[in-house]
Formats: sequence, structure tokens, C-alpha cells
Amino acid sequence: LIALAVIADTFDGRFARRFVRSPTEREIGAHLDSLSDAIAFGIAPCICLARLAAGDAGPLGVVGWWMATFVFAACAITRLAFYNVSQGTISGFIGIPVPVAALVVSSVLLAGPSSVTAAIAMVVAGAAMVMPVPIPRPTGYGLALFVLWPLTLVALHLV
Repeated sequence: LIALAVIADTFDGRFARRFVRSPTEREIGAHLDSLSDAIAFGIAPCICLARLAAGDAGPLGVVGWWMATFVFAACAITRLAFYNVSQGTISGFIGIPVPVAALVVSSVLLAGPSSVTAAIAMVVAGAAMVMPVPIPRPTGYGLALFVLWPLTLVALHLV
């Protein structure tokens, strides 16, 4: 479902721009989009992987696992706040977008990882969201390839 949400998120802005909206409505839409991204891509992966690790806390222990999920969620929310503040002032992204980090976690989940591997993936994906690395916005073939990633994940999870 995270992968399906990524597909919807990829095109929601394009759809919203087809309608005439006041500046206030655009601003509210941007904040609502970030709120839904925080839930779908910042919190949902944590819940999915916490369920995975519920029976196998491994050498990290329950506290270590929850700390890893907290780091991921905090980085996602920080990343979204930065995006809202800097929107329109930079082209592309700084750090990987939150939906991409959620796709990384969903891809790791597909492999049936141990709790330690899942926790490491959460922390690395979280750090990648807040790293000051410029990332271009995908267009054309790059956008088509990006959309294939979540579609492939959905298909593989169904199989």
C-alpha cells in the first residue's frame, strides 16, 4: 500500500494544478499534502516494520528498534518541513524525498529482513532524507522509470 501511495503522491500535484485556486487554497493544499506524506511515508513504514520485528527484536532489543523507527519518522517530518519552507526557492530536492525513502523501506521489507537489517535500513533511509545533497526532480523517462519501481513492488508483494 505504501508503493500505491507513492504512485498517487507522484501525480497529485499535477492533478491539483489543473484547478483554479486562491493562494490560500494552494498553501493549505501544500500543508495537507505534507501531512498526508508524513503519515503515509513517515509513519506507515515504521508501523509495518515494527510489526515485522514484533516477534524478533534481535540483538537491538525493543528499545533499539523503536529508536530506529523514531529516527526515520523524525527525519521524514523534518524533511517535509524543510520542503515546505524551501518550496519554490530551489529546483529539485535536497535529500531524497520522503516517498523515495518509504520505497526503500518497502523494498527492504520485500526481502523479509531480520530486525537488525530493517533497523539499519530505517536509519540509513532517514539520514538520506536530511542529507544536504541536491537531487533533480525526475521528468520524462526518469519519471516513467521512477513509477515502475512502486508498480514492481506492488506486483512482487502480491506474488
